[in-house]
Amino acid sequence: MIKATRLSKSFSTKTFFGTKLKETIALSDFSFSFESGINYAIVGESGSGKSTLAKMIVRLIEPSAGTIQLNQNDISLMKKGQEKQFRRTVQIIFQNPSTSLNPRLRIKTILHEACALIASKENPRDMIKRVMRQVDLGDVPLDRFPHQLSGGQKQRVAIARALLVQPDYLILDEPFSSLDVIVQKQIMDLLKKLSRERHITLILISHDLQVARYISDQILVLQQGKLIEHQSTKDLFEKPQDPYTKKLLSSILA
Repeated sequence: MIKATRLSKSFSTKTFFGTKLKETIALSDFSFSFESGINYAIVGESGSGKSTLAKMIVRLIEPSAGTIQLNQNDISLMKKGQEKQFRRTVQIIFQNPSTSLNPRLRIKTILHEACALIASKENPRDMIKRVMRQVDLGDVPLDRFPHQLSGGQKQRVAIARALLVQPDYLILDEPFSSLDVIVQKQIMDLLKKLSRERHITLILISHDLQVARYISDQILVLQQGKLIEHQSTKDLFEKPQDPYTKKLLSSILA
């Protein structure tokens, strides 16, 4: 389980001389728990704190207050060995694969680096071939560079890299927004399939309620850094409680 208790994050804007101009609150007093075997979506408008939350879960940024626990262990207090295990347990896929894949490395090198993070008796070359088939890239030459692939292929490589680490949780930070509709559907279907087959819990960050509906079992709604609603996906679409949630739904159903 990933559990957050009274999580808050604020950012300070400073002048060149270090004088603080203002403080922006990205998340405020946010608590939740993500259980394995359930796929989640965190939705809200731009600036609601969704991506900030995702980055805190994977420790790219630290909270200003509150705690995040993985299986009852505070991730901010992890020792070196524990942190390495945490990186294998929780992976993230970002919105733009063109910036998350090193443009100077060939695909095979990018994937071999992921294999090096785990202890496995399986030959890395065999692991990569197997995972590339799973993400429907079995025919793509591994000596290509990222710029030689389409947007959808690059996102599949990013998924393959995450899968090679064998995570329990996979955070998806707006991973479909740069793709065309057909490729979006293909990758969403792929992730749902892999979630079932490999028992991976998906945590989707999105402003798109239709995508959230397709991917998730439960949806959390954020507004201006606060959790305002958390329901099963079915109930949220059929019986939204908060006026803001109703407004979001009306915008896609109009």
